[in-house]
Amino acid sequence: ASATCIPRALNEPEPEHAPFPPVVAGAAGPVGLPARAIARARACRASRRAARGASGVHRELVRATIAAQPARHVLVTHGTDSMVQTGMVLRTIPEKTIVMTGALSPARFRGSDAEFNIGCAIGAVQSLPHGVYIAMNGLIWDPAKVRKNVAANRFEAT
Repeated sequence: ASATCIPRALNEPEPEHAPFPPVVAGAAGPVGLPARAIARARACRASRRAARGASGVHRELVRATIAAQPARHVLVTHGTDSMVQTGMVLRTIPEKTIVMTGALSPARFRGSDAEFNIGCAIGAVQSLPHGVYIAMNGLIWDPAKVRKNVAANRFEAT
């Protein structure tokens, strides 16, 4: 079994907007998730830039951070506004399975999709072939074939 590296990529703007609970130093993974689900995970931080403010430079930083990881299975938590654009940049990384996920409703809100999405992404990263994927609301998307519909607050096929 391969380790799962979980970079905190681009999704840490001001705390009131963060879609996932913070990663606790020394913990097996993000707060609120069963430790056994990601017991072999190793967290790393690629960027603290808010997804809305991400530029090509920040996406390249995320790409370089992930490419440098020895793990072949990578789960990226990411703001949903620019997840597709970052996914397209990550497609240049060979020989890794990269699954990106986020939350349409922040984790601190009742009824948030954050934990469901990360659970789905954990399953996806372990079972999909090499490539880059977006896991949102129980569906797995190719970044080249999906967009975020802001008005409807959902991801949909292009």
